[in-house]
Amino acid sequence: MLEARGITAGHGRAAPVLADLSLHLARGEILGLAGPSGSGKTTLGRVLAGLHPPRAGRVTLDGAPLPRRGPCPVQYVAQHPQMAMNPRWRINRVLAEAGPPDPALAGLLQVAPDWLDRFPQELSGGQLQRVALLRALGAAPRVLVADELTASMDALSQARIWQVLRDLAERTGLAVLAISHDAALLDRIASRILRLP
Repeated sequence: MLEARGITAGHGRAAPVLADLSLHLARGEILGLAGPSGSGKTTLGRVLAGLHPPRAGRVTLDGAPLPRRGPCPVQYVAQHPQMAMNPRWRINRVLAEAGPPDPALAGLLQVAPDWLDRFPQELSGGQLQRVALLRALGAAPRVLVADELTASMDALSQARIWQVLRDLAERTGLAVLAISHDAALLDRIASRILRLP
């Protein structure tokens, strides 16, 4: 189980966007995270993945702190994944950062083979989201933080991606934190929803 206790976090010297927040995410659970812009949803996602140090509080996985070396068992997929991709690398090299991609999973996520020789700036936002998701899952995480993962996809693609993630959660125990402004989406995919003020 992923657990965050007493998380206080913010940016620079500004007032914290999160104050004494606690949550838990069980194996195989999809937890929705909602709230208005600026409420700290992305900051919380980054804290949980070890990408943003909190001012106070701690994050543990099965009672132990997240490892500081090697692949993190909590993977974060950003709303704008191109920010986490080297623009001079072709997609096959981007994917190789997490190890060789699983061809079956690539097919389920509709990552087309001809994308592999392209550069990130040659793909659409929705295509980049699929690539970023495939890369994150290639690291064999126990928890996935999906920040507006399907916001740039059409409704059919969105439904397909979330079905893949629901199947993975059920089959492998992958836990997912789904961050979204789309209340209807969270109602469909999440077993419960945490709303930030």
